[in-house]
Amino acid sequence: MQTKGKATWGIWIISLIFGLYITLPYVIGTLAATEDRIFAGFLLNPIDGFSYLSKMYQGWQGEITFRLPYTYNAERGSYLFLFYLFLGHIARITGIKLVLVFHLSRVLAAALLVWVLHQKVIQEFSDQQLKLPLFALLLFGLGSGWLGLLFGQITTDLWVAEAYPLLSAYANPHFPLGLAMMIILLAGSRTPAIHKLIGYGLVSLLLAIVSPFGSVLVGLILLVENIYISIKAESISKAYSEWLYLLVVGLTSAPILIYDLWAARMDPLLAGWNQQNLTPSPPLWDLLISLSPVLILALPALVRKPRHQTPLVIRARIWALCAVVLLYLPFGLQRRMLTGLFIPLAVLAMVTISNGFQELKRPIAARILLATSFITPLVVLLVGLTGISRQASEYYLWRDEKEAYSWIEKETAEASLILGAPETGLRIPAYTGR
Repeated sequence: MQTKGKATWGIWIISLIFGLYITLPYVIGTLAATEDRIFAGFLLNPIDGFSYLSKMYQGWQGEITFRLPYTYNAERGSYLFLFYLFLGHIARITGIKLVLVFHLSRVLAAALLVWVLHQKVIQEFSDQQLKLPLFALLLFGLGSGWLGLLFGQITTDLWVAEAYPLLSAYANPHFPLGLAMMIILLAGSRTPAIHKLIGYGLVSLLLAIVSPFGSVLVGLILLVENIYISIKAESISKAYSEWLYLLVVGLTSAPILIYDLWAARMDPLLAGWNQQNLTPSPPLWDLLISLSPVLILALPALVRKPRHQTPLVIRARIWALCAVVLLYLPFGLQRRMLTGLFIPLAVLAMVTISNGFQELKRPIAARILLATSFITPLVVLLVGLTGISRQASEYYLWRDEKEAYSWIEKETAEASLILGAPETGLRIPAYTGR
């Protein structure tokens, strides 16, 4: 009972520190504003941040369809990016500023992710000694990108937020929300009960809206898992509930995914945008640095069957293998398959420690893994705070610039075309809807 109490306190303390990590820097950035400089509200990938605000602005205007905000001819709307359009509607209804709605939803999505990781991953992990270290690793772990910085290289774990729970929660709301729903579906109960299938179907539908690539990845993982189960059972009929579950997940997400593909191809402006929207995989050396030391420890559990093949371990192995294969298939969106990859690798790394170390040495090995995985998160935090201290142009707007956006918003027609440099051209749709 005492050990369980300590573990519970440990979970709460880790969760609290995680919450402080993803919120305090933004509070500091806001408080550091001066008479001349205003904090824009983004500390990781600010270019993407302004594009999210521009989508929210369209929702704030009452739109239910998305139009490309960076071209003059985007008159035709499509039912894309509905999550950010929805947040814009929330801002309009509540009267809360767009950027504040963005961060409130980000924190709520991060809280959901923390809860799901605890309920669906930590609770299912079999080694009691390693539950708390695994929870800390999942929430705070990154790769060894700090080593790349020593040689002037910016590696994946410093900017590809969707691969890691920490960076996902630090960057935007749809990454942690998507990861949470992915885990819910992958850990879902394979039961033919109608009410549960309806619930998972709704989660699958929402995942397709929020994170289409996450939806594709979930479908592939479930398919491979079902094939594995059917082969092991020597019969598809014996895996009836698993195939029914996949059917429900697939049928509820397919219409959204098909529409997304159709819209991106049929609208000439979206098609042109999509042609340049290439996200190739990082070089192999980059990937190795960005996922190590977790990757190094995960490899034994990945290539050899662990002693305890629990459903959690099986799905972690399948997830990691599917992602690695997809990362290097010849298509233009390879990097999207990194979504959440750190999660199964962290589980497998702890499985290796559990299987390969004696009981007394496991906590020591886990602490070493945590220590080496926590350096890059400190670097990410330091980079943000340094940018705040010098009021970097990526993070701050000139007050005169913000006043100019306010004037454009109030004094020009909504259909106005505003010409601007790349930096201001990025911000005009986010603050004016023009």
